[in-house]
Amino acid sequence: MNKIFELKNVSVVYKSGENVAALKDVSLNIEEKEQIAILGPSGAGKSTLLNVLSGLECVTEGEVLYSGTSLYKLKERELSDIRLKKFGFVFQAFHLIPNLNVQDNILLPALTAYGKAEKEWFSYLVEKLQIDHRMNHTPGQLSGGECQRVAIARALINKPEVLFADEPSGNLDTQNGQAVFDLLFDYANENGKTLIYVTHDLEKADLAKRKISIKDGAIC
Repeated sequence: MNKIFELKNVSVVYKSGENVAALKDVSLNIEEKEQIAILGPSGAGKSTLLNVLSGLECVTEGEVLYSGTSLYKLKERELSDIRLKKFGFVFQAFHLIPNLNVQDNILLPALTAYGKAEKEWFSYLVEKLQIDHRMNHTPGQLSGGECQRVAIARALINKPEVLFADEPSGNLDTQNGQAVFDLLFDYANENGKTLIYVTHDLEKADLAKRKISIKDGAIC
């Protein structure tokens, strides 16, 4: 197995009057094709760790390597290119664009990155996610479970090497929440990709091959 991520003494400090350390001297290696759950109490630093790994949040100290490349030494355009083409994101709040229909929401990353999308892959995703009949609807016309499935399709449209998910079932009922995790793991298993997700649910954490526990910004 090859290392896909390496964190070296990473700290993240928020400066807003009083300094708050969200991560404290975290060192961590993640291998290709790993399935990892990040868990811990509220405010422990779970989402911050996910954001640091995914290039969404700069570190105060330390270094984050992705496939041997130091993420935060890249120019913003280079970092954006990695996030767009190599990483996929599924968030608890969906973050769909309200004035775009389902089809356009899903296709947006592919059109931005490549100017087009793979038609067969798009068709496969919307059929597997059972949203093929919702293409002309806007997010406001969908249920929570449907919105999350659209968000997953959008995250997968560029066939990411790494799929990140931050409490992806937090706004869903038990049945829809389990369906979301089934889809995330199906993609990782069927395509040999890396899956890293944040959860407070111990049952969902047990689905992963490896668990990382965080408390007060440090790995336990």
